[in-house]
Amino acid sequence: MNVTLTEAERQHLRQLQKQQRDDAGYVKVTVILLLDKGRSAGSIADDLGLDDGTVYRYE
Repeated sequence: MNVTLTEAERQHLRQLQKQQRDDAGYVKVTVILLLDKGRSAGSIADDLGLDDGTVYRYE
């Protein structure tokens, strides 16, 4: 899974991440940012307590 964000997209997602800290959207935004950093779906799923399928849905 390969996600590449522009710097503007990255900054926008970080702002959303701060606004949604206690909201369900926080995990989705975090998954996308971690994928952009080159993390594998399996690694993200392990770290966030999700299954791989959930990570792939958030892509």
